[in-house]
Amino acid sequence: MDHVLRDLRVALRSLVRHRSVSAVAILCMGLGIGVCVTLFSAVDPWLFRPLPYRAPDRLVGLRESLPAGGGEREPWDLLSGPDYLDWRAACRSFAEMGGFERTGFNLSTEEEPERVSAARVTASLFPLLGTSPVLGRVFTDEEDGPAGKPVALLGHELWLRRFAGDPGILGRTVKLDGTPHTIVGVMPPRFAFPEYAEVWTPLGLVPEARRGERRVDAVARLAPGATVARAQAEASAVAARLAREHPATNRGRGAAVKPLLEWLSPPGVAAALGLMLAAGLLVQLIACANAANLLLAKAAAQRQETALRLALGAGRIRLFR
Repeated sequence: MDHVLRDLRVALRSLVRHRSVSAVAILCMGLGIGVCVTLFSAVDPWLFRPLPYRAPDRLVGLRESLPAGGGEREPWDLLSGPDYLDWRAACRSFAEMGGFERTGFNLSTEEEPERVSAARVTASLFPLLGTSPVLGRVFTDEEDGPAGKPVALLGHELWLRRFAGDPGILGRTVKLDGTPHTIVGVMPPRFAFPEYAEVWTPLGLVPEARRGERRVDAVARLAPGATVARAQAEASAVAARLAREHPATNRGRGAAVKPLLEWLSPPGVAAALGLMLAAGLLVQLIACANAANLLLAKAAAQRQETALRLALGAGRIRLFR
């Protein structure tokens, strides 16, 4: 141990004596490590970390595929309420199915109003994801019906920010776009599905809605033994039937079933993030090469010192240290 401590003191004195070389080497390595850590932090949720839901590999997204040559930016479209209900009733490859619509509300309390990101969701969505409120409950089927009472779920951060984490928040009223809603629950910390949502209200789909009004995103959990390919084939058959039964709104429209992470990721994001991570690793390699060249130049200047140590009987382990 004494030898190790003595060598550490010699190393520290050497760093101070060659402070310019040491500073440049530390700066190169620090920049390389910083770039890699930053890029990995951005890439991790999309490429490596699983979605924070129950059995995320069994979750899929369901949308309509558009006719070829339609000129749209994306080859898919959202669902109408009646189409969603038809798919939910007919697809046996799905053990559960839920829907949501991205929106926003002007939230009003006794304090200043605030614009918040929100979503209207079916009562089945949160149980499908395996997410439970930390306070209160999720929506009931009656509340998600056409005659349901106006209720709301709050995001955890919004609950802390606007209501100071009051545990007695359940049953209180908050105005969303001027309509009073009764608060029935508070969601867990960092839960924001879909992205950035802080308030949730029931979607209230009805079969009598306009089939051409497409505003619903669908999520499903595969039934035991079902695969994405089987679900795709079944959903395509349902889409073909709907196209025959409702040609005015569904002609040429098919179905697109993909793992949920693919639907949540912007197009090409996986490839772009992979390139970013590769670029970060390349920067780290360049930093390591620069630091190694500096240390080799320093070692070449210390040949006499190394030769003297060898002449005095220093062993290989001592020289390596």
